[in-house]
Amino acid sequence: MPFNSTNKYALTIVEQETDDSFYCMYIKGAPEKVWKFASKISDEGRIKEIDAEMNKKFEAVNLRFGKNGERVLGFAKAHLNKEEFPKGFNFNVSNPVNFNFPM
Repeated sequence: MPFNSTNKYALTIVEQETDDSFYCMYIKGAPEKVWKFASKISDEGRIKEIDAEMNKKFEAVNLRFGKNGERVLGFAKAHLNKEEFPKGFNFNVSNPVNFNFPM
């Protein structure tokens, strides 16, 4: 799905095989939009659950960049479980209303 000003993000799903997945979803866009989709972050190579403290830090940093007129993009990825999304799965990425995968 290409970027548009309504959704404020772009999304693509590519074949990227791991032990548990055939596909990986990549998203980029407005940081506050991407952050809403995330449940974990990578911090110095360690995966951590997003908690209330991280949410506060994110909001403060995002606000600071916005006030300074900085343009910022958020990026995220998610591997899609191979049992739910086998090889050849037909992903519908045309519109968020029609997505047939988790966000």
